[in-house]
Amino acid sequence: MKSQMTSDLAIDALLMAVWRRKPKQEVMVHSDQRSQYSSSDWRSFLKANNLVASMSRRGNNVKRRHGFNNQLSPVEFEKRYAMSLQGV
Repeated sequence: MKSQMTSDLAIDALLMAVWRRKPKQEVMVHSDQRSQYSSSDWRSFLKANNLVASMSRRGNNVKRRHGFNNQLSPVEFEKRYAMSLQGV
């Protein structure tokens, strides 16, 4: 573990998830606005691995709504997405 959250640490953690799950479709990665999630290395990694960034607004981490997801909160979007996969 490192004592500070850096873009390298965030990328390494996400890389482990990509290796394990091997997503076939585009995946949304939700984060806050800290510097490690807005770095060019982070954005390049997302693009190279078919991942899409989603960031909450500053100070708005309780009930977020996203226009990309029909104004659903991330929790509700994930719940509906998981239910849609059960029929597959």
